[in-house]
Amino acid sequence: MLFRSAGQDAVRLQDAVLHWLRVVGDLQFVTHVWVHGEDLEALCSLEGSNVFINPGHPRTTSALQQRSPASLAWLLLGVFAHINTRVGEVENRHERDFQVEVAQALRDGRLSWA
Repeated sequence: MLFRSAGQDAVRLQDAVLHWLRVVGDLQFVTHVWVHGEDLEALCSLEGSNVFINPGHPRTTSALQQRSPASLAWLLLGVFAHINTRVGEVENRHERDFQVEVAQALRDGRLSWA
C-alpha cells in the first residue's frame, strides 16, 4: 500500500481543481490554485489569477480526507460558484454548464484526483 503525505494530497487536489476550472470550465484567467489560507472565511478566494482554497473548510477537509469523486465534485462546484459571484464574465449559464460536466463525469467515473 502506498502512503501519501497531506502535502502531496493538497498538491494533487490543487492540480485537479486547476484542470477542471481551465479545461472544463474554460476559466483561462485562472493560472494557479492553492490549498492555502486558513484565515479565509469562505471556501475560497480569487485574487487576480490565483484561487486560494481554504484548507480548513469542510468541503476541503472532506476532499482531502475522503479522496472520493463525490467530495471532489462538491469542492469543484463550490469553487466555481464563488468565481461566478466575483467575475462578471462568468455567468450563471457557465456555472450551469460546469455543473452538468461535473455531474456527468461523476456519473461516468471520470472524476478523480487521488
